[in-house]
Amino acid sequence: MNYFQQILELQSKSPRPGMSTLKSVNSDYTSHCSECKNCYLLIGSERDEDCLYGNWLYYCRDCVDSDFLFKCELCHECTDCENCYNLNFCQDCTTCTDCSLCYDCKGCKNCFGCAGLRNKEFCAFNKQYSHEEYIKKLSELKNADNKNNMQDFEEIKLKTPRLFAHVADNENSPGDYIYHCKNSYACFDGKKLEDCFYMTSSIECKDCADMANSYFGCELSYEVMSSIELYNCNFSNFCYNSRDLEYCEWCFNCSNCFGCFYLQHKQFYIFNQPYKKEDYFKKVEEIKESMRAEKSYGKHLPSTIRIDDSAIANYWRA
Repeated sequence: MNYFQQILELQSKSPRPGMSTLKSVNSDYTSHCSECKNCYLLIGSERDEDCLYGNWLYYCRDCVDSDFLFKCELCHECTDCENCYNLNFCQDCTTCTDCSLCYDCKGCKNCFGCAGLRNKEFCAFNKQYSHEEYIKKLSELKNADNKNNMQDFEEIKLKTPRLFAHVADNENSPGDYIYHCKNSYACFDGKKLEDCFYMTSSIECKDCADMANSYFGCELSYEVMSSIELYNCNFSNFCYNSRDLEYCEWCFNCSNCFGCFYLQHKQFYIFNQPYKKEDYFKKVEEIKESMRAEKSYGKHLPSTIRIDDSAIANYWRA
């Protein structure tokens, strides 16, 4: 019997939610999010309040049209910013306040069109002003042609040296946009990872590999996508608060399941059927031996979401 084919057939027949939102309030139109309040059209975000139109926002409030923000408030059209307040059109900024059109600024306040500044205040296009001069200059810039402001800003960016990677407080962890990581390799957009490799968009994981969008307590897991608090899980998607799963999808608060789909609070299930504990482990080992012989064990579950490549190409050409 081809067990991998049996897994795929069960996957195709199982229901799947259009969106997944956990422990959230008034945030129905968010997907792969949890513990959000009064949020709208967020994706892959956690513990936000009064945010909308964003991706990968964490611990944020009142942020709009932004991506990859961490502990930010009152930010608009920002990307890859952390611990910032009242920013507009900024990228790669940390601990900044009341800034607009800035790039790679750290610890700055009241800056406009600046790049590569550290602990500066009252600057416009990297030029220092007094408080009174800055207020006057800012008024002029806001009334000026936005195309001219953007052109001047891009020239400042080109003249500013750039770091090879965005990293901080890491130990033996090459990658980009990673912070507070230890002994991790080739990870991107991650925080507090330990002994992990080939990870992207993940937070607080340990001893994990080849995973994406995994958060808050995932450990000893491999080839998993979109997960929260998993332990010893492999080749699975969209599973939360579970342990000892393989080839599972949309399983919540489950343990010791193999080839299961859309289950909640279940234990010792194979292909969505219950087994006695003593029979479960014997049957799973039998299935895995057969899959190894077929050379199918280790293949990841394919996506069940159909993507029209021609439509995507036309979108980018437009």
